[in-house]
Amino acid sequence: DDIKTIADHLHYLGATPHSGNSKSDEAGGGHAHSGAMFYQGGSWPAEYRDVLFMNNIHGQRLNTDIMEASGSGYIGRHGPDFLLTGDQASQILNMRYGPDGQMQFIDWYDMQACHRPDVEVHDRSNGRIYKVSFGPSQRVQVDLRDSQDLELAELCLHPNDWYVRSARRLLQQRAAQRKIAMPAIERLVDIARTHPDDRRRLRAMWARHAIGVFDSELIGQLLEDDSPHVRGWTLRLAFEQQGATVYPDQLEGLAELAQTDPSPVVRLEICSIVGRMPPAERWQIVTALAGHPSDADDHNLPLMIWYAMEPLAELDPDRALDLAVQAGDDMPVLREFMLRRVGSSGDAQAVARLLGGLGRVDLQRADAAQQQLAFLTAIRTSLIGQRTVEQPQQWDAIYDKLSHSPSPPVQLAAASLGVTFRDPVAAERLEAELADATRPPSSRAQALIALLAAKHDLVATLIQLVAAPDQPAELREAAVRGLAQYDDPRIGPALVAAYAKLNESQRRSTMATLAARASSAVALLGAIGDGRIPSSDLSADLARQIELMGDARVHSLLLKNWGQVRESGADKAAAMEELKQLIARDDLPPPDASLGRAMFAKTCQRCHVLYGVGEQLGPDLTGSNRSNLDYLVENIIDPSAVMANEYRQSIFLTEDGQVVSGLLRGETDNAVSVQTAEALVVIPTDEIAERRTSELSMMPDNQLQQFSPHEIRSLIAYLRGRAQVALPAE
Repeated sequence: DDIKTIADHLHYLGATPHSGNSKSDEAGGGHAHSGAMFYQGGSWPAEYRDVLFMNNIHGQRLNTDIMEASGSGYIGRHGPDFLLTGDQASQILNMRYGPDGQMQFIDWYDMQACHRPDVEVHDRSNGRIYKVSFGPSQRVQVDLRDSQDLELAELCLHPNDWYVRSARRLLQQRAAQRKIAMPAIERLVDIARTHPDDRRRLRAMWARHAIGVFDSELIGQLLEDDSPHVRGWTLRLAFEQQGATVYPDQLEGLAELAQTDPSPVVRLEICSIVGRMPPAERWQIVTALAGHPSDADDHNLPLMIWYAMEPLAELDPDRALDLAVQAGDDMPVLREFMLRRVGSSGDAQAVARLLGGLGRVDLQRADAAQQQLAFLTAIRTSLIGQRTVEQPQQWDAIYDKLSHSPSPPVQLAAASLGVTFRDPVAAERLEAELADATRPPSSRAQALIALLAAKHDLVATLIQLVAAPDQPAELREAAVRGLAQYDDPRIGPALVAAYAKLNESQRRSTMATLAARASSAVALLGAIGDGRIPSSDLSADLARQIELMGDARVHSLLLKNWGQVRESGADKAAAMEELKQLIARDDLPPPDASLGRAMFAKTCQRCHVLYGVGEQLGPDLTGSNRSNLDYLVENIIDPSAVMANEYRQSIFLTEDGQVVSGLLRGETDNAVSVQTAEALVVIPTDEIAERRTSELSMMPDNQLQQFSPHEIRSLIAYLRGRAQVALPAE
């Protein structure tokens, strides 16, 4: 995992960056920022001190953010907007306060605010420089180059940090040419040790470090400072000065600090140091860092500790596993990640190692079940993409213990793993769980998922679940999706027969399963042809998937009973014009936005979010340019015309004839994960017969083909609206 932003807010509306452009006044403008400045100039009112200023390009304003100390770091709170330009050409790129404490900024003045490959479209003739002042603006001319060393050292106390930094730079330049005068060095030491404000002590430390005289005696004294920031910076500067090398005699001291220092700020600095050490030297310090329960919810520390710990899995996986299990008492994420890391190869040795750790879980612990579940989950994760593997030697003894656990989730998780090991006893346990109508639907669904992952012969059972209306809705839907992985002539007719009794979500999953293989696609298209299934229920993306099968009989039925999947460029241009004329007609019933929402739910909502409702397979439409009819029509009729690579679909054909098309979400040596409009599908690598990347967007052409003119007009009206409407009552 990565460490997320400390900001507790966004400056734009919608789930995608451009959603908020020109629409996000209340939130703060837009997503693109440039030029960051913490104001420490000393001339503005106190409420601006230490406030972060950033230019919001699309919002044409300067945002402010307020830093609030929290754990090892900060939370960024949204402050009031500071300056509004109201000018779309304004692009403030850099801000600085100067010796007068006032702010100056440069403004690249150009209407081209976004990424454009043609560099010639940018206007280089209109740059501006502005000054923002509080009170009377006075010219201040300063030249510190003639100042004595002691005078420069004294400037680390100046309230305007321009003087502090300028003096530090000059001292550093002088130190490269000659020795700094001793009174200046002594003054910096005195401030670093005794000044009541830790920010001033820090500035004296930074100056001492810049001139290369940050000695061991001062380091020892500053490590006893009351301020965690002073102690943390002392560690950082000390190890930076010695080239980030940690000497053997320092290891024990660092480990002791990691264990005893009361501040997460200091522990964060230690994490950064440990991450640069050879892995073999990290054990003692990482163990100490992981022993602070109060850090479990810190923004930075659990992941920083993990980054330092992760290489230990390669160095000594058994020891790393023991360390992670111990650390998991205080920071469960360390246990979870290390279990997955140790098992990541998925080979027999890795599985045996995790099983060994699972067998050593102390059953007297209050959290024994949680530990067992963590191991079981890690082992199953490591085996994703492998239907079954050879049963490990120790499995029988371990499963006997787990199957008698007082925790039903542990029993079920153990059986779910056992079926991967071809354990007939575990398989019987899961089959019984699935068949028992008195068991919770979630447990039955978990049993079904495990049996499907092992490709257990479940066709008859799944058909029964689909046909029985008294079964829980989520279990029937899981059964429908599960049938897609079997090539069996009973599946198509059974799903067509049950179709009328299924709810809307189950029908969408049924269409996806029927469109997954040629044999079931024949049954689907036959049912559309004789009216048992409405042709409008077959979405354009599934129609395109059926076409990808390359089966002549299926292609013929698709043309006859549904229509043409792809159109030529000329056809698309004509279709766009025809759609715009349809929308403009005033001799038809007025469009019904409520009906349009129902049409959206039936088609677009499977991939897009609008007003917070839908799936995030494609871009969020809430903040898109929906009111522009040309934009909307082009994206509906010809979605592949302008397409980001992340929406280019991948197509997989399995050895037994299943077609899966969607967005590639992940790939390992054992499996690929493909996000379809209905579900995340995991395909074992050894079952893939063919794979290719399409030049077409995941969003298909001809999405409106099966809708009536009134339905189309209503859908467009809903898409162009500026507020959510209710769904029709029916």
